[in-house]
Order: sequence, then C-alpha cells, then structure tokens
Amino acid sequence: MNLLEICLNSSLGGLELYFVWCCEYFYGQKMSLTAVTLENSRLHSTLSAKKIPSVCLPTTTPWNLLIQIRRLQKIIVQNNIDVIHVHHKRDLFLIACTKFLSSKKFRFVHTRQMEMPHKKSDPYHRFIYSQIDLLLCVTEKLTQEVRERVPMPAEKIQCLYYGVREPHTNEERIKEFLKKFPSTAVKIAMFSRIEEGKGQDKLIAALKKLKSANIPLKAYIFGHFMKPEYEKILHQKAKDAGVDSDIYWCGFQKDPVDLMPAFDVIVMPSQQETFGLVLIEAMAAKVVIMGSHSGGVPEIIDDGVTGYTFAPNNTDEFAEKLKILVSDPHKRQEMAQAGYEKYNALFSYEKHFKMLEDRLKNV
Repeated sequence: MNLLEICLNSSLGGLELYFVWCCEYFYGQKMSLTAVTLENSRLHSTLSAKKIPSVCLPTTTPWNLLIQIRRLQKIIVQNNIDVIHVHHKRDLFLIACTKFLSSKKFRFVHTRQMEMPHKKSDPYHRFIYSQIDLLLCVTEKLTQEVRERVPMPAEKIQCLYYGVREPHTNEERIKEFLKKFPSTAVKIAMFSRIEEGKGQDKLIAALKKLKSANIPLKAYIFGHFMKPEYEKILHQKAKDAGVDSDIYWCGFQKDPVDLMPAFDVIVMPSQQETFGLVLIEAMAAKVVIMGSHSGGVPEIIDDGVTGYTFAPNNTDEFAEKLKILVSDPHKRQEMAQAGYEKYNALFSYEKHFKMLEDRLKNV
C-alpha cells in the first residue's frame, strides 16, 4: 500500500500530533509513505526534526484550489498513491475535488476527531462525503453522531479509539522538574491549552473548596496561555480564591507525558472534549484520572473504577471526588492500576496502529 498522510494546518495541537504519530508509525514500518504538510508550518518542522521527509503545499484558498489539485495529482501519480488519509476537516474539500478529477484512482479515508454538531445535508457536504471511502471516529458516541448527520452508508463510518505510547521512564528529568516546582503535598496536574472552556477556572474553584477543608495539595497547570487577558483573569481568580500559592504555572514542556508519573492525580475539567487524549496518556503512566462527564470521556473513565467523572461546571462534585482521591492513597493506586489495564486493553499504541493499518489496507 502506498499511503499519503496529509494535514495542511499551521497549529500543533492534539489533531496535528496524531498526524505526526501516523507518519512516525508508517515511516517506521518502512511503508511507502508520502507526508504532505503546509509550507513553513510547525508540522513541517516537527517532521523534519524526526527526519521524516514531507512535501509542502501553500495554504489552500478558493483562488488557488485548482493549482493545489494539480500539485496533489502530480504527487499522487509520482508516488502511485493508493490511499489518502486526511486529518483536518478543512482539507476534505481539497481531497474530494482531487479524487473527483483524478484519473489515478485512490481511496479517501478521514479520521474525525472533533464533534459534529450539525447535519451535513447541503450540496457542498454531500459532494465531500460522497467521495470518502471510510470515515473513522475516535469514540462510539461520535460514531453514532456522525452516522446520524452525514450522508454516508453506516458501514463506512467506524469507531477506532486513539492509541498512545507509554511514557518514557526518566527519573532524572522528573527529579529536575520537581526541583523547580517542589512540593511534599499530593500533586494534582492538568495538561491543556489554557483558554476558556478548558477548565483551569474549575480547578481553581475546586482547590478553594479543598483548602477551606484544610486538605493540603499542590496543583501543576501545564500549557500555553492562548490570550494574555485570560492569563490575568485566571491569576486574579487564584488570588481571590486564596490558592495562588498552591498553584504552579508550568508553561510549555517538551514531551509533557514523560512527566506524568510525577503526579498523584491528573484532571481534565473541560466543558466539552470529543475524546480526552490526556486521560489515556495518564492511564498509560499509571496515574489516576478525573474528567468532566461529556463527549467521549465516559467511554474512557468508568466512574469509580478507573477514575472519577463529574458533571461539567459542577465544582462541588469535582471537589468532593478530588477530596476522596487526595485523602486515600490506596484508592488512587487501585484506580490507577485499573486504568492501566483498560489502557492496555483498548488504547495501546501498538494495537491502535495495527488496527489503523488494517483498516487502510482493507479499504
């Protein structure tokens, strides 16, 4: 199988990192891989750093669409492409047009990672989905949602959970990190972009409730502030709650998953998450998890078994369940082990990519 992986996006979030993992896996398997990225993008730089060759295209616009199609057609013919795997929804129209106009036939596969809030029944979307041969969704909930809202046969819309690697054990790195951010209390961590809806404010509110109950802990908040004004808002919230001294703002960390074993609990209190990649990374690191009961999170966390879920925006429930974990080391260990077993059963890197490879070949 000659595979083309494409993601023409300039950012580097979870969706784009999954594209990188796909390129890494298939390149490592010595498969015939052609990676296509946006010129001067972080994705292109990331693949270059990993010594994975990629072809660059400029941003697709209505004015250069035909030029992009011709360039892609040339790449497809030169590399005798059998399957194109698309990650970002903005690239779907380009690939649909390319497939429709190409004499060299190929299969078109899309991995859907974001929720689909509306029915796609207009001519524009009907054309796009008529060209897709297989649509992979990252949760069962999303699979059902897409089947209800997309004009495609149900058998062409399938669920394939993410898979992640276990973190590298690097005791020296963890030791150095904890020298910068020391604490003898229970350590709570959150890994996410820092913006409204991701839930850093909910963690601050939960910390306030636990502090008023004289429960000592330290929160480690990782990630970029997306807007300077929101940084000021969160710092003020922490100050007003009296927990500013209980929070470390850790900023961006390279390979943050390798730091996860340093923590006692990892939380994801976001308003809405289609999947919740951080949660399965924490399960792989054998750390107990908590997450908002929304999107695909209930498919990851079996409440009370592999972690705890709580209603979005319900900081009382969040704080009460966090209090249980903070106060009970045995329960943390028991749930973390159950989470690790579920990770091995459903979310391991090797199982995921073997299944993805099989789906791409079978299509």
